[in-house]
Amino acid sequence: MFRNDDSAILVKSSWATLAGGSFIRCRCFTTVLELGGFWQYLWLGICLVTFACSGLLIVLVCRDFGNRSCFREISR
Repeated sequence: MFRNDDSAILVKSSWATLAGGSFIRCRCFTTVLELGGFWQYLWLGICLVTFACSGLLIVLVCRDFGNRSCFREISR
């Protein structure tokens, strides 16, 4: 049904979506909730890590799209 390249792209896209959703929730916890010192910095740290993971996974997915053989056939 799926080729290995397709399933790898699908898995990375799913993880990027999950990380992006986690980033948004953590951002809300950091800015909206009035938590004291440690908890606010904990949510901020999680927010930054999930943002970085989401961005990295999006770059990896875009790179995998460039390695697909169907794009090479069209460009010839």
